[in-house]
Amino acid sequence: MDSRLASRSLASVAALCASLSFSSMVEAAKCPNVHFVLDRSGSMGGTVPGAGPGATRWSVAKAAINKVVEKWDGQFPIGLSIFPPIGGSGCGSEFVTPPAYSTKAKIKMAIDANGPNGGTPSGSAMRDAQMIKEMRDPERKQYIVLITDGGPGCSGEPDTCSGTAGQIRNAFMASPSIATFVVGFGGGLSASEAQCMTQMADAGGKPAMTPEKYYKADNDVELNAALSTILEVITGGGDVGMGSVCDDTCYSNGCPTPGDLCVKGVCKANPCAGQSCGAKTAYCSSDGSNPGICVSACTKPCPKGTRCTMGTCAPDPCPYFCGAGLVCDAAQKRCIPDPLCQNLPLEKQCKGTSRCRGGECVDDPCRWTRCPTGTRCVAWDGSCEAIPNEMPTEPEQMDDSFESGNRVAGCSSVPGGASTVSLSAAALLFGALLLTRRRRQN
Repeated sequence: MDSRLASRSLASVAALCASLSFSSMVEAAKCPNVHFVLDRSGSMGGTVPGAGPGATRWSVAKAAINKVVEKWDGQFPIGLSIFPPIGGSGCGSEFVTPPAYSTKAKIKMAIDANGPNGGTPSGSAMRDAQMIKEMRDPERKQYIVLITDGGPGCSGEPDTCSGTAGQIRNAFMASPSIATFVVGFGGGLSASEAQCMTQMADAGGKPAMTPEKYYKADNDVELNAALSTILEVITGGGDVGMGSVCDDTCYSNGCPTPGDLCVKGVCKANPCAGQSCGAKTAYCSSDGSNPGICVSACTKPCPKGTRCTMGTCAPDPCPYFCGAGLVCDAAQKRCIPDPLCQNLPLEKQCKGTSRCRGGECVDDPCRWTRCPTGTRCVAWDGSCEAIPNEMPTEPEQMDDSFESGNRVAGCSSVPGGASTVSLSAAALLFGALLLTRRRRQN
C-alpha cells in the first residue's frame, strides 16, 4: 500500500469528520432576559369595547400575558413585576419573579391574585425592574416590556412623565443595556398622555415603527398583536433568532457529571453505562431516556431491499435509512424532506445537536452508542450495521438524503456530546477513498 496515499486518505477522513463535528459544536448565544412590567392601577378596571361582556383592561391584559408565557415559557427567561403593590397602596411595584425558565405557573398565580387598584407608579416600577440581579447579567441581552393604560402618577418623582422616561433612559444607558418596549393599552389617552408615552418609547431604545413610537393597543386584538410583534423583534433580531436558536441547555453548557448525556436539553445518566452485553456482536441500545437493552448488530451487509434495524435485516423501500428531517418515499424509493419538519415556528425549532424527526426534536443515539468492531452506527437510528467494503453508490449519484443517512453515521460523538472521529467511520471512508483511487489508477 502506498504510504503517502494512506496518509492523504486518512487526513481526508479526519478533515471530513472534523468538519461535520465542528458544525454541531458551534455554540448558540445565551437567551435574552425578558421582563414584563404590568400596570395594575385602578384605571385598569375600565372596560374594553368589543372584548366581550365584562371584559376589563386588566382581564384582557392578563389573558395576553398568559398567552405569551403559554407560547414562550421554556424558550427563554421570562419575568414579571406588577405596579402598584398589592392593595394599591404605595408608589412601588410587586416583584413576582425575575426572568427565569418555567415561570408560567408563578406568573399566572400572581396576576390572578389581585385586581386593579391605586395609582400609576410607572417610574418606580421601572427603577425597581432595572435593579433585578438577573437584568444585570452581561452575557445576556436584556428587555423590559412595559404595559400601561395611561401616564405616570403617584406622589411625585420618579412617577412623573419626565421621571419615568428618565428611569427608562437610565436602563437603556446602563451596562448591560436594558431596552424597553412601551405598550399603551386601553384607548382614551389624552394628548399629554400620548406625548408622554412617545417620550418613554424613545427613551427605551426600541420604539415602534409608527408615528406614536409606542405600541398603541386600544383593544384585545391590538394588544395581542403588539406583544406578538415585540416578541418577533426580540426573537428575530439576533437574540433568539437570526438563523439559529439561543440555547441555555446542556447542549451548549455541557453536563456537570462526567459521563452524563444531554438528551432533549436535559442532563441524564447514560442508560448503558456499566452494562455488558456479553456477546462480541451485541451492544447496548437506548434513546437516552429509556433503559438500555442489549441488541445484536448486523455483522453482514443486508440484502438489497432491506436495511439493518436493531439486528434484523428488515424490508425498506429506501436503500438507506432516512436521517433527521427526512422520510422515506416508498413510491420514489428515496428520502425526501419530512413535511412535519418544514417551516417550524421558532419556539419549536430544535436546539444544540438535536434535530427534527416526525415534528419532534430528537437526539442522535449514535452520540453514545458503542457499536461492535466491524460495524458502524446508523445516524438518527442507532442500529449497528456491517461496514460495507465499498460506498453504496458513486458520489455523483448520491442525493441530498444520503448526507443525512448512513454516510455521516460513522462520525459519532462520545457521551455528553464531545465530538470525536469514530474508528468505524474512519475505516469506512478510508476504504472508500482507497477504492476510488485504485479505480482511477486502473
